[in-house]
Amino acid sequence: MNTTLSVLNAAAVGIFGTIFSAALCNIHWERSKTRTLLQGMFLLALIQIVIFLLLGTDMVEKLYPLIMHLPLFLLLTHLSGQRLWSLLAVLIAYLCCQLRRWIALLVTAAFSNSDLMQIVVELVITLPLLLLLLRYVAPAVRELSGYKRSMQLQFGLVPAICYLFDYLTTVYTDWLILDYPVAKEFMFFVCAGSYLVFVMRSTSDLRRQSELEQSQAVLDLQVKQATRQLQEMQKSQQLAAVYRHDLHHHLQCLASYLDSGEIQQARDYINSLHQDLTSQTVRRYCENTTINLLLSVYAERANKANIPWDVQVRVADVSLPVADSDLCVLLSNAMENALNACTDCLAAGEPAHVQISGYEKNGKLFFQITNSYTGRITFQDDLPSTTQPGHGMGVRSIRAIVEKYHGLCSFSAADGLFTLRCSI
Repeated sequence: MNTTLSVLNAAAVGIFGTIFSAALCNIHWERSKTRTLLQGMFLLALIQIVIFLLLGTDMVEKLYPLIMHLPLFLLLTHLSGQRLWSLLAVLIAYLCCQLRRWIALLVTAAFSNSDLMQIVVELVITLPLLLLLLRYVAPAVRELSGYKRSMQLQFGLVPAICYLFDYLTTVYTDWLILDYPVAKEFMFFVCAGSYLVFVMRSTSDLRRQSELEQSQAVLDLQVKQATRQLQEMQKSQQLAAVYRHDLHHHLQCLASYLDSGEIQQARDYINSLHQDLTSQTVRRYCENTTINLLLSVYAERANKANIPWDVQVRVADVSLPVADSDLCVLLSNAMENALNACTDCLAAGEPAHVQISGYEKNGKLFFQITNSYTGRITFQDDLPSTTQPGHGMGVRSIRAIVEKYHGLCSFSAADGLFTLRCSI
């Protein structure tokens, strides 16, 4: 009776481990692959039965890594094409097989200290436990198969250690049964070490997530501000268009003043029109409205600060691959940084200028901004770094927007000139 149940339990363990390890792999299950897996399971079971009949239970247990785990690893590698993850899937499935054994030990210890009862409980809980793992655990673990190798290795470290420890201390030696202190305390050491690594990595991830959330909050604020600024500039341009459209009305009014000899009123009217039109003037750098508005605003600021402002931009009035709000944040940050650097140059008594070039080609936007700078610029992670509080968000916003549209950007500084290049 016990022998029959033991054989059934061994078969249940093999089926449990094979199905769960296959579920952990990222395999597109076609009929041919399902058939290959079933044939592999049958062949592995046949090999174990032959060795059991010829050499006995102890030899099957000692050879189990060679007659079960190694062929299963090769089979999953063939089906999934992922060698490392197939190995980790076998190790994780082996670790999860211990769940059914531990639950059976707990039930046996609570009700009856019987080997027969332990085997029966293991058989009873095999299917429910497998269904739970397939439903809730396998999909989450399977996502890790797409992560980089270093992450996969970290995830598989504990299952690998548990696998080696179990075979070394219970199958190939009696260290755990003989109560060796090193063997007895080793798993506590593994748990403690895994916990500390988990805490350190989680802390690092949380810190990085907090920084990303702060950067995202600042970027969202900049987008809102840029959108409002863009709307105000568009209203200004529309108002200027209205003035030009109503020019003949203004001329008629001026003519009436002159005809009636009211020279001073005519002068006041002309001055009023001049001030209104000057405040609404938008210089035309290219055919794109958004870029024109942005360049005009910062050109006016550069003119007031006596900073030479050279613009060579060729962008047609076409749909750009970047939203107007993001383009506004990107260019505003870039030109703001350029003006600030030039202002520092003038304060230090050094010459300053800004050069902007850009063009659109085949649905991509390219531009380069070069400006004078004074002092020394250091770089960290390919970004210009600063120790001043509240600074440095501009370049991070620029890179975030460029990466959002899968573009490229670079920052460089040499011979007193700082250059930003972007391709979106």
